[in-house]
Amino acid sequence: MGLGGQAGYSAGVDTTVTPLSDDERTWVSAQLEAARQFVADYGSTRTMDLAALEHAWASWLDRQAVDPADPDPVLNAVGVYFGQSLVDSLDGFEWAHTEDEAGVDLAVYGLPGTGDVLVYPANLVAQAYGSGDASFLVSGHAKVLQQIAEMRPQ
Repeated sequence: MGLGGQAGYSAGVDTTVTPLSDDERTWVSAQLEAARQFVADYGSTRTMDLAALEHAWASWLDRQAVDPADPDPVLNAVGVYFGQSLVDSLDGFEWAHTEDEAGVDLAVYGLPGTGDVLVYPANLVAQAYGSGDASFLVSGHAKVLQQIAEMRPQ
């Protein structure tokens, strides 16, 4: 299963889904490395998993409150790590390039033809940042997995 060589797939009324380009795959890899560095800088463990990332995220949010810096690099790295954790946990899901009236984005895509699920990890992280949510990664991951399990054909 996967996007393979498809030129594009319309997952929704106005969303076109295509495989990642080589440049986008390289960017995803760079963001995963940035997430590892983020945990090294802000975390309290050498383990790299969602719990460690969530701890680093909470520490970074605290620091942002007193010494704000451009959040985009962190939002990208955390979003990609979260998305990759979904790809790694969900059989048949993969990164995809999406395009709609709002623009171009990367999403985690799966269940073509039965659910056409698109998860936009960077948007989830940006929303958490906007609301100051320091503990959404582990619970959010579990919630997405549960929702997708309910959508899968029996």
